[in-house]
Amino acid sequence: MTTIPVARDLSSIDATLPHVQAAFGVLRRVEIRRNQKNEPYADFELSDCSASFRCKAWASAHDALDAVRQLAAGTPVKALFEVDSYQGTTQLDVKRLRAVTEQDGDEGYDPARLFGPAHAFVQRFACATLVFDIETVPTVDLRKAPATIAQAVSKAAERREYDEAKVMGLSPFFGQVVSLAVGDGSRDPADMPVTAFVVPPAGRDLPELPDWIVPIGEKELLETFWGLAALAETVVTFNGQNFDVPYLVARSVILDVAARVDLLGRNRAHCDVCSVLTQGGRNLQPATLEVVCWALGIESPKGDMDGSRVAPAYAAGELEKIATYNAADVRATGAVYRRLQEHVLRFRTHL
Repeated sequence: MTTIPVARDLSSIDATLPHVQAAFGVLRRVEIRRNQKNEPYADFELSDCSASFRCKAWASAHDALDAVRQLAAGTPVKALFEVDSYQGTTQLDVKRLRAVTEQDGDEGYDPARLFGPAHAFVQRFACATLVFDIETVPTVDLRKAPATIAQAVSKAAERREYDEAKVMGLSPFFGQVVSLAVGDGSRDPADMPVTAFVVPPAGRDLPELPDWIVPIGEKELLETFWGLAALAETVVTFNGQNFDVPYLVARSVILDVAARVDLLGRNRAHCDVCSVLTQGGRNLQPATLEVVCWALGIESPKGDMDGSRVAPAYAAGELEKIATYNAADVRATGAVYRRLQEHVLRFRTHL
C-alpha cells in the first residue's frame, strides 16, 4: 500500500514529486466555472500561514468538485493533489478534498499553521461575513526624521491641502492603527455586536474599559485581523480597497506580520461597499460614509467625534471614545452592505 506524503505546511510541498501528495489548508476564493466542453470545475485557493496556492478540481475528480461546492470558504480541509503548472505558476490539481476531522491531528494537522498562533483567541470573534473599520493616528516626530523625509510629508500636505499631522495619520509609514472594530455582517446592523481592539498609548495608565473593547498591541491587532480574515467567507469595508486594507498590509510588512489573505484583488473575499455603490465613478463623489448613509436613510455614524479628532483623543487616552466611534462606522457599513445585498450583490457573480 502506497503511503501518501503529507506536507508539514503548504510551503513545503514538493513540486518535483510525480505522484499524489496531501496537505492541510484553508479553502478560499471558491468559484465554480465551466470549461470549453461545458464541464463544471472548481477554481479556488488553499492557504495557510506559509503560502497560498491556486487549485483546480476538474469534473473527473467529482468527489473533490462536490466537496468544494458544499464546503464554505474559510473551512480547514485536507486535500490530495498533484502539483501542476499553469502559465509558469505552480497550481494544485486536486483529486480529493474533505473538511478536517479530529483524527487529522495524528497526521500533523495543527490549526495554528493554518490560522496563526492566535487561532484560539481569534475564534472567539470569528464570523463568515466580517465587517471592519480602522482608526489611525500619526506617530512620527518629523523633527527627528531625516530632512528628505520631512520634506516628503510637507510636499504631500501641500499637494492635498492637508496639515502634516493628517498626512502622517493617513500613511502607514508615519502612523499606526490604534483601533480595529469588527462585526458580523450577517446580523441586523441595529443589533450587531461589535468588538473593538484598541492599542493603548505608551506611557499612560490603561483606563477601565467595557468588555467589548479589547486592549492589545498593534502587532497582535494585525495578527488578529488576518486570522479573522482567513476564517471569513467575505470581508466588508467602506473604502477598504483604497485605505483600510492597504494600510493594514503596509503596517503588517513593517511589523513583520504575514498579510495572509488577498483582499485587494478582484474576488469575493472583499466587498468594498463604497466601490460597489459608486462602481468607481468619479462623478459620484463625494461618497463618504456619512453622505451614503444620509442618501440611503441610514442613521449617520457621525456624532461629536470625527476622524480629525481621533489623534487628540488618543493622546488624551480616550480609548473608549475612539472605539465607540469606530464601532459606529462598522454598524453603518453593515447597514449599507445589507442594502447592497438586496439590490445589487445577489445579481453579481463577482463583486
